[in-house]
Amino acid sequence: MFEVSSLTRRLGSSTIATRAFVVLMKKVRVTTPWIACLTTLLAGSPVAHAQQPASGEPVQVSVSGSVRSRVETLSGRMSGEAPASDHFLSLLTLLKAEADFGGMSLVGEIQDSRRLSGPLTGAAPNEVDTLEPIQAYVSWALSDPEQAGDSLGLELGRFTMDVGSRRLTARSHFKNQKTSFDGLRLLWRSGELGEVIAFRVSPVIRQPFETSAAASNKPKLNQSHEASVFSGAHLRRVLTDGVSGEGYVFRIDERDASDFPSRDRRLTTYGLRLYKAPETKQVDFDLEWAHQSGRSRATTSPADTSDLATNAAMSHAEIGLTFAIPTSPRVSLHYDFASGDRDPGDDLHERFDPLFGDRSFEFGPTSLWGVIARSNLKSSGLRLDWRPTGSSEAYVSLRQIDLAESRDGFSLSGLRDRAGASGKEVGVQLEGRLRWRPASSGPRLELGAAHLTKGSFLRNAPNADTSGNVVYGYSAATFDF
Repeated sequence: MFEVSSLTRRLGSSTIATRAFVVLMKKVRVTTPWIACLTTLLAGSPVAHAQQPASGEPVQVSVSGSVRSRVETLSGRMSGEAPASDHFLSLLTLLKAEADFGGMSLVGEIQDSRRLSGPLTGAAPNEVDTLEPIQAYVSWALSDPEQAGDSLGLELGRFTMDVGSRRLTARSHFKNQKTSFDGLRLLWRSGELGEVIAFRVSPVIRQPFETSAAASNKPKLNQSHEASVFSGAHLRRVLTDGVSGEGYVFRIDERDASDFPSRDRRLTTYGLRLYKAPETKQVDFDLEWAHQSGRSRATTSPADTSDLATNAAMSHAEIGLTFAIPTSPRVSLHYDFASGDRDPGDDLHERFDPLFGDRSFEFGPTSLWGVIARSNLKSSGLRLDWRPTGSSEAYVSLRQIDLAESRDGFSLSGLRDRAGASGKEVGVQLEGRLRWRPASSGPRLELGAAHLTKGSFLRNAPNADTSGNVVYGYSAATFDF
């Protein structure tokens, strides 16, 4: 383990950035190579000064929010145990307030996600979270008045997080409930050196657990899973004009709690990313790779006490081109891989854990759909994005879906052929979305649909449903204020 005292000597003790970083690192378990990376970046940080409000300047208070109504329908199923059809009418309300005292802010956000119509079973109850404070934190902002672009922020309390590509840690945009964390987060930005995010948090678990209570919109405050600690550091830096690089390490340590069984994950995930944002008449790309190691258990059952060594990996490759013609179409090729468990009978666990990432921006809608997950996956696809008008955007995506390992399960379907006799071909997913705002002050409207053509695995796996393909559609209207 890297000694914090050694880090202090290398960075010096005069900067606020150093002192705040050392306090955080005393609580976050980070391996030596990544500490060295952070040391290199922070060594050049200037002396930071608190931003003080002008004398007599009033506190700046802002309030914002949104109300989204969405109806979803699902026909067909992958597993014989799932409902043959499903529907869900939901209402999601978000209300956020921020008080800025100049250098210090208080931030709070309430989420109210309700089921208005839909079965009491199925996926819908998992999307309900009534009258829940998803953010409540105090934020300190520091900056150097002599060097523009350098700043240090520290947040303490409950908050949501978007980190890097959002594939492993994200605030979901499609789901009705947002994943929150209780803890500490540090954000340092430099106009010359890039950005560093470091955090030590505990995930917040949705309450109530009972399906009937959730489906009835029963309010109950969510609880911090204190038996689980999620920590990490993420670095981003501009490498050349338009090309950025990222490096990160995440660590999760958890154990069973009396009211929340877990897989007792003790996993370290480290990865690299290289990307270039889309621009007209230019080729863009997004390359990411991550590796996971440590120990975990195969199930969440309290009776499962067998610790398995973990060796898993994930990769994403994307290349696109935006054309300089009306509607600005962008065509992109995609490939995603996430390892699966090769042998369910050995003492090695090889299924990649997507942690707290979002999948809707790449793999399609979640909620009642959520066909693809970043585990045991091989998938290649073609996507077309375009802007039909100045106030609208659309895309259509076609993906071939296969298993990385034939003896492991697929996504969250509950289907698994331990003998591997059902093959690896899951099927083909076709999905698309249209968003537009008819008037500048009016609601944002959205339509989406998806179709899954079943492959050999979904037709032949034990307990698979063979009645036909799966079709999904939704429409939504969002009012911002």
